[in-house]
Amino acid sequence: MKIRPAQAILNEIRDGEAMIELAQAFHDAIANVREHGKPATISVTISVGTLGESQHKLVEPPIIIKAKVQTKLFEPEPPATVFFVDQDGNATRNQTRQENLNLSIAIQEGSK
Repeated sequence: MKIRPAQAILNEIRDGEAMIELAQAFHDAIANVREHGKPATISVTISVGTLGESQHKLVEPPIIIKAKVQTKLFEPEPPATVFFVDQDGNATRNQTRQENLNLSIAIQEGSK
């Protein structure tokens, strides 16, 4: 029995598109790790099934092979913004129980 190399089969799935997706996943994961210093993962799920006898009239029943490439990259937490709640229950950037201070900058004459 001679076993065909897995890479040869992967190269033929969707005419090479699965391998292109895998190469892109490597590129994205490497860039993400270099930027954030956190690990990334790449998963390739390969499913092998039958076409189903009702879908073909061939002497030799074919099989179908699918490959799905998934990448999990590190995502930093987005920055938070502090809000207060007004008397109507709405989010606001201003504290409602504290009066606004009207501040202005005084410029002394003769100073630059």
